[in-house]
Amino acid sequence: MKSAARYFLVLVALTFVAQAALAAPKAEKSVSMERQIGVPVYPGAKYLKHLAGMHAPGKKAYYFESNADPRTVAVFYEKKLHKKPGMFKGQNALVFPLSGKPPVIDEYVSVQPNVYGGTAKTVITIVRNAHRAKVKSKAKAKHK
Repeated sequence: MKSAARYFLVLVALTFVAQAALAAPKAEKSVSMERQIGVPVYPGAKYLKHLAGMHAPGKKAYYFESNADPRTVAVFYEKKLHKKPGMFKGQNALVFPLSGKPPVIDEYVSVQPNVYGGTAKTVITIVRNAHRAKVKSKAKAKHK
């Protein structure tokens, strides 16, 4: 009887270890995504990989969805980016400019209610210049 109980406890412990190991890469992936984008990603937001190709020429767009309501997500970005959002005519989104000044914004974070279907309440779009990383690396090479 003691060996059956011991076997059960070992099995439960291994299950917890396996679950922790499976969860670790997700957290690491989120951090590397934020590093790549250069902007924090709302906690728990799901990356919409199937929309990755949808962006204007010279831009790189990252799409996320969240079950949090749009106002909660907007407050997160207000605190993280230290900026107030703007709302532009014809848009149902709060826009946080990252570079450029209205009406011409090169890079931005957009927070809007999900009107595309599915169960998520909010869609987050982060648009960055595609050549951003290349420009930074060239600038670093000049300083060496």
